[in-house]
Amino acid sequence: MKFLANQLWPTLAIGTIFIGAFSTLAAEVPSEFSKPAWLTDCSLNLKESYDNNVFLSGVNNPPPYTVPAGSVAALKNAASWITTVSPKIGLNFAPLWGTTNGQSQLTLTYAPDFVLYHDQNSESYNAHRVLTTAKAGNDFATVNAENQFTYVDGNDSGPFYPGNFYSGFGTIFDRARRQQVLETGSFSLQLNYGKMFFRPAAAWIYNDMMTRLDTTAGYQNYADRADVNGDADLGYKLTDDFAATLGYRYGQQYQQQYSFSPYSSDNRYQRVLMGFEGKPWSWLTLKFTGGPDFRSYAQTAPVNHANLTKYYGEGLATATFSERDAVTFKYKYWQWLAGTGKMPYTDAAYELNYHRKLTDACGLDIGGKMLSWDFDDVRATVCHRCDQQYSATVGFTYTLSSHVTVNASWTLDFGRNAEDNLANAQTREFDRQLVSIGTQIKF
Repeated sequence: MKFLANQLWPTLAIGTIFIGAFSTLAAEVPSEFSKPAWLTDCSLNLKESYDNNVFLSGVNNPPPYTVPAGSVAALKNAASWITTVSPKIGLNFAPLWGTTNGQSQLTLTYAPDFVLYHDQNSESYNAHRVLTTAKAGNDFATVNAENQFTYVDGNDSGPFYPGNFYSGFGTIFDRARRQQVLETGSFSLQLNYGKMFFRPAAAWIYNDMMTRLDTTAGYQNYADRADVNGDADLGYKLTDDFAATLGYRYGQQYQQQYSFSPYSSDNRYQRVLMGFEGKPWSWLTLKFTGGPDFRSYAQTAPVNHANLTKYYGEGLATATFSERDAVTFKYKYWQWLAGTGKMPYTDAAYELNYHRKLTDACGLDIGGKMLSWDFDDVRATVCHRCDQQYSATVGFTYTLSSHVTVNASWTLDFGRNAEDNLANAQTREFDRQLVSIGTQIKF
């Protein structure tokens, strides 16, 4: 309550100024204004936030330490006001070519974030995102392709954790603000034969970290990583809207090997997956796939090479109980490579969200999330560790007009150690509160 009393009221005050300014601007937009068919998005978001633990650190009063040149000490009392400006513009070229049936799309979207940390200057960054989507199809075949390219213009030095005490989840947020290139994409072709369909596909992740490397204990190095796979699914439609699938994946993961480390966890994998997708009932949408994951790691990987068959699974379920109530659950469980280098781990994420339309103009969102990074699950020989994070979020959205929306949210994060007999476990744990208020104007 002290946090809310001391920090929430100025956030609300600043947000009120945003709301007033944008309401005035919205009044100048003609009510009959409408976007041309080729302009899919044209909007501007402004958000003001307060983060009371920017580095998600558990180190408060460490012994004397020296921060490497260019880096910054990641302490748990490092708080900051954050201003985020996010314009967005999207184009669909299909209408320009005379295609108006909605089944064909070729879109290009530019959606940058300009983020200023007022009290922690090292964390300010600009993220430039370019999203492309291609879609075409008929009753026999459909093609879908997506790609997101992101360049982050941020600090080229990693943070420094005194005593080398940090939670793995702290590094997620730190890494996202560092200078880098990140690209993710997917491609699929679905061929329909009555109730059967065949779907070859591919997916990729590429992350090129542009931060400098340093051997000082406590300095956070970030490794380049990549994952690419090709796959094929055979499906059978149990109903017109619901299908069962059987699939095979073959892929490879790459992890940068530091010059000062003998470890790298490059690997190849194969998966045999069963799944369901579609709408078994009118109110429920499902997409689930899961099965065994067979790994073959490079000899430089610090793992037990004799036991590398794991489980892979991911799913998404959306239940629309009424016109005003919807619940979404999603999860993913897989083997991934640590962004800090050295080893692989089991990455598990579970998320549950509830949306309530309170009125035609006002919406409520309540969410919870649990994350787990288990390094013991792959029996790493150089690290015994399991980090967990629990998050709760409450958000409100209010539509002032067809062009202006305002929102406010509060997020509470707990990072906890789940490994027994780990020295200084409390310094690897954290609490964090993040309060935000913002506004969006759409043209």
